[in-house]
Amino acid sequence: MITRKSRKSAPTVLLVSICVCMTIFYFLFLFGMNNPNASLDRDIRASEENTIPSSDLHQEPDKGPCTALTALMQYFLLATFTWNTLYAGHIFVLIRKTLSGPPRGFLAVSIAIGWGFPAVVIAITLGVSYRVDDPLGYRREEFCWLAALNQDGEFDFGKPLFWGFLLPVAIMLLLNAAVLIYFGISTCKKDPMLSR
Repeated sequence: MITRKSRKSAPTVLLVSICVCMTIFYFLFLFGMNNPNASLDRDIRASEENTIPSSDLHQEPDKGPCTALTALMQYFLLATFTWNTLYAGHIFVLIRKTLSGPPRGFLAVSIAIGWGFPAVVIAITLGVSYRVDDPLGYRREEFCWLAALNQDGEFDFGKPLFWGFLLPVAIMLLLNAAVLIYFGISTCKKDPMLSR
């Protein structure tokens, strides 16, 4: 990043973006994962009657920091995977077009996708699952991360962790695996001296 020439090249921009996203995510994870407003330490006394305590039905309205931190962590982790996929796409283009290199607007499109795709996923996730009076539709109470479990404590495919994080990451990992397989096959075809 120090030299002007390498600062404008696509591989440098892609790698620096990956590193920036990972670094920000790590700091958010280390310093903010615990929910400071978690209402888990309430005084719940055993009842003589066979009724559900009001503390099990009560929902605290969102106080903000944990939801904001969850959204930021989701954004930067998705952005890390997105940038990795874009880097794989860059390698794919370089293999396919060895002499001409990537297309003209590849870097601009990569920047738009790398920072924009995670923002779109989070906007959809928040729009569908978040309510101020019921923040636990989007995030967990124990720590600041996406909601994944239903009321019975089982993984729920309708919760944001699946379709707001795991599904996009799985698609990106499949694309990365396809590029890796293509790269391996094309390398072996070009150099017949390579063994299996």
